[in-house]
Amino acid sequence: MPPPSTNPANQNVFYYPDFYQVSFIEDGGIQKMNALDLAIERKLGHALIFQSQYTWAKNMTDAGDDYEVNATALNTLNPYSRSLDMANVPYNPRHRWVTSASYDLPFGSGKRYGSGSSPLLNGVFGGWQLSSIFVWQTGRFLTPIVGGVDPTNNRSITTGQVRPDCLGNPNLSNPTPTDWFNESVFALPAAGTYGTCGRGIIVGPGIVNLNLGLRKTFKLSERAKFQVRATASDALNHPLFSTPGNYGLVEVISSTNGNQLTSTPGSTDNRGSFGAGYRIIEVGGRIDF
Repeated sequence: MPPPSTNPANQNVFYYPDFYQVSFIEDGGIQKMNALDLAIERKLGHALIFQSQYTWAKNMTDAGDDYEVNATALNTLNPYSRSLDMANVPYNPRHRWVTSASYDLPFGSGKRYGSGSSPLLNGVFGGWQLSSIFVWQTGRFLTPIVGGVDPTNNRSITTGQVRPDCLGNPNLSNPTPTDWFNESVFALPAAGTYGTCGRGIIVGPGIVNLNLGLRKTFKLSERAKFQVRATASDALNHPLFSTPGNYGLVEVISSTNGNQLTSTPGSTDNRGSFGAGYRIIEVGGRIDF
């Protein structure tokens, strides 16, 4: 990669103008991951099964997006100083906590309440099982970019992936969907320079999600069973927002409302794989035989 220049033509480097850009790619990217995983599981008789798991992870790399999600979206800014690109992998959250539980409601035959109830009441109120999954997770790590310009003038950085200069911390103490980070701390780099902002310095929106399920099984014969169930994804209807930008890149200077969260999880967000989505309530039944 040629060094940055204040001359857009950069004639001292580009001797053959017909060859606009020459790429040389080599291996040698560094990735370092440290993680802590804690889990607890508790069974209280046959009525309650409880499991909770917490993960703290710090996954660092100097190879853009570690080339696992979108290899062309986060190229190395300066191969002569790769330490400038050492940062968090965008899609690995710092904290993630998942808790699940299954509880047999204490109503009906053989239970604490209504053990002597009639077959009709037992069929209506007895044998129900409640289940839940709760997910709490911090946000992805986003990289600020400047769109439409390349102050380095070395034809090696894809336009739209130039990082700006950082004048302060962009993360707000109390971010809101209409003002998620501080855009005023970013500035356009001077000609012939790289931006001073690092990768992954903006923390995107996290996830708070609760799924609930209720089911009851009826014995039809020695082999056949009928189960009726109701499920609610995002039962509390907690708002879940997509991260701004695409593949961890957020335009911060020439964009309009670039610091606002305006959409729900989408294809470039991958939040569905983390247990987040829309509130959906379903009621159904199944027969096993």
